[in-house]
Amino acid sequence: MGKRLKAMDHYSDTSDALRSVMIELYTATRKGDSQSIKALSRRAEELINSPDFDPNARDAGNNTLIMEASSFVLPDIVGQLIRKGADVGAKNAEGKDALAHLDEVGYVAFALPNSNSLQRRYSYTRRLLKGAMEQARVDNTVKNRLAFKANKPNAVNQNSSPVHFRQAVMR
Repeated sequence: MGKRLKAMDHYSDTSDALRSVMIELYTATRKGDSQSIKALSRRAEELINSPDFDPNARDAGNNTLIMEASSFVLPDIVGQLIRKGADVGAKNAEGKDALAHLDEVGYVAFALPNSNSLQRRYSYTRRLLKGAMEQARVDNTVKNRLAFKANKPNAVNQNSSPVHFRQAVMR
């Protein structure tokens, strides 16, 4: 375990190093190796919080880090990436977003016997992604409505009360 962590120090790109950590974290999680999980989780957090980290970095297949974390069903990393500003709605070359990547492996969580831990991680990761996607949708709606108001300051809209605005945003 220690050798692998030291081997990752040669990466110049933090996103490549994080990809490597995620693969090892997935393996350690499947094995139930709690010491490795703790060490790798700390390493992932260090990489995500490094100054040169780009949460929306893409690989050769146009996959983002949040897509890969979703594929490995790693809710802690997904949450950290969301907090760092990862674009949950980004699509790869196949037109799939992070939620689609998660759902591709989701059936395994419920098909395998004795996979309660995987089922919990899947459900939690799904809730994180859905919440972030909903927040992004609301933020875009608010931005668009504010931009419209700014461009038409004298426009009279009979449905422009705060209550109507809040109802429109929540749709």
